[in-house]
Parts: sequence; structure tokens; C-alpha cells
Amino acid sequence: MHDSEKERGETERIRWTQAYGKMIETHAEDQLRRMAPPLLGGGSTFFTEENLLAAFPGMKNCDAGIDFRRRNRAGGSRQRDREDVHP
Repeated sequence: MHDSEKERGETERIRWTQAYGKMIETHAEDQLRRMAPPLLGGGSTFFTEENLLAAFPGMKNCDAGIDFRRRNRAGGSRQRDREDVHP
């Protein structure tokens, strides 16, 4: 398809490449969202690129992610979680 669009012109090739990339990214996000384990008590372990950019502004981020970190048990300290993120 890429070569076919390239024969039509650079604009069509770029349009196809961007549309195909968006389609693949959306498909990957959908798959990751289904794989992400739910948090007990609600919440999500799945994060979109927008979530990651809001949490880590000014940093390069991936398109999506799942947080598989061990969660605190009742009565536990959150200090360990902070150390996991910022050693």
C-alpha cells in the first residue's frame, strides 16, 4: 500500500503512513487495556500517553503502559513506592 500511495504522490504517502501508524497505535492500546489488571477498590493500572505526559511533563514518554508494581498492603508505608519511582 505504501508503494502504491508513493506513486500517487508524497502527500498521499504521508497521509497513508500517518493513518496506518494511528491504526496500529490504537490497536496496541486496546490490547494493553484488556491486559491491564484491575486495582482492588477501583482504579486502573493502564495509562495512556496523555496520562503519562500529565504525570511526567517535559519528559519523553511511551504511547501506553501498565503499572505492574507491587501495591501497598493495609497499614504499609508509601515510602517504598516513592523509592521505586525515585531511587
